[in-house]
Amino acid sequence: MQVNVVPVSDLPSSYGTAQPAPPRQDQRKVDEETALRDRLRNLHARPEPEPDTQQDDFLALLNRLYRVRAVGIVQFDELPPFCVVPTESAYYGRVTLTEIAERLRENPVPREVRIATSLTEGMAEIDARGLPPGQIRELFWLANLRCPNAEQVARFEQGAYRLRRWPDLTQLPHERPHVNWCGLVARRPVTLQALASVTAAPREELAAFLAGCAALGILEAVEVTAEAQASAPTQQTAKSRERVSVFRSLLNRLGFRRS
Repeated sequence: MQVNVVPVSDLPSSYGTAQPAPPRQDQRKVDEETALRDRLRNLHARPEPEPDTQQDDFLALLNRLYRVRAVGIVQFDELPPFCVVPTESAYYGRVTLTEIAERLRENPVPREVRIATSLTEGMAEIDARGLPPGQIRELFWLANLRCPNAEQVARFEQGAYRLRRWPDLTQLPHERPHVNWCGLVARRPVTLQALASVTAAPREELAAFLAGCAALGILEAVEVTAEAQASAPTQQTAKSRERVSVFRSLLNRLGFRRS
């Protein structure tokens, strides 16, 4: 079987554009030349990830990437880029959650975002070969905490919520109040209003915390009766219990123990 091969050097400088068929040349040879040009174009042309021009904060960006299942290459100031892969519920990169948390504290909008056409392209762009994946849930936890918004408040305005289990705070960046809030939400179902009354914290921050827990898959909505809701802890009852505890501790030190 004879195969006609067109040497690369004989290809026109504008290969890949439409070329008229040479005179007195059969259609088979024209098809072979066209197929060869296509193979060369696919071999040598490596598309660059497209810049993303929308100036979303980190939470809005993650939501958008997750919604359209797009591979995004994200970079904050002075940090190496990392690749967000919603189809795998993962991210890859040489950056830590703690480093991202510190950058989000200064500016919640990434410096640069590019959209890759595939996971292979995204991984090659950040040179992430051999790196273990991180869980995208961890990015959503961080993004919710650092990017509070009115949508989170509206989401948790109604209903009561309880933690199914504590988040892994040994691995997840957090602030000291988050530990206290975990304890309150883990004990019994609480509403956003009750949580704000007990902690005296802004509702936006509390709703962001609940949204972060929901992103980790550890928050559940619970139906609460009017009686149970009336007995929910308040800031006043919490302070009263604290005073009783201090008073009992003082009596124990003086030797007045309960029989």
